[in-house]
Amino acid sequence: MDKEAKKPHIDDVIHSRQVAQKQQAIKLAYIAVVVIVFCMAILFAFKAINSKKTVLDDPVVISEITPIDTSKVRTLFKQKLSMFEQERQSLIDNPELSNWDNQSVNAALDQKNNAISEFSKSKYNEALQELASATNKALAVNDAWDQAFQEKFRVAKTAYEDDKLNQSKLAISQALKIKPSNPEALALKLRIDVFPKIQRLYRDLKVAKAENNVKQQIAVLS
Repeated sequence: MDKEAKKPHIDDVIHSRQVAQKQQAIKLAYIAVVVIVFCMAILFAFKAINSKKTVLDDPVVISEITPIDTSKVRTLFKQKLSMFEQERQSLIDNPELSNWDNQSVNAALDQKNNAISEFSKSKYNEALQELASATNKALAVNDAWDQAFQEKFRVAKTAYEDDKLNQSKLAISQALKIKPSNPEALALKLRIDVFPKIQRLYRDLKVAKAENNVKQQIAVLS
């Protein structure tokens, strides 16, 4: 009679099942990794193909990135030109400024005209550059004009206050050659011109008072 087969111990059964489950889990994890890698490869390939298609087959995308917005540039130029004519044109149109530095004034006007010419040819960037240069030239010549006048006017005023009549006459004459219609300079010139007469009257009045000559004092003051 054959020996009865030994029944497996319960611990062996449990261990065998645990080993089988671990092996199954490893297989499933491996399959999942393979599937994920495969899906990512497909996704990257799809994106690359789509990207190439966008660059090569869709010119609208490219045209949206690099166009020159002529409408905005035209509007900007018109705004700048209007500002020039309102704020700078009157400065360089002043005949006194032209008499002082006609060359610089003409240079500013020429560049303004060049800007308008470039604009009419649809060369908008060039037009803006020319107009900016014209604006800078107009400001520069006006600032230089003001500075030259102020230097001579200050000398004349200081000399007058220090009773240096000849020096003040020379300086105010030079100031008025720069700005002939300046009201401050004209007023100072009047004071300088009448100063000798006032000085003489003051001297005569002082003598009359010293002599106690009332009649002479009245004559001096009348």
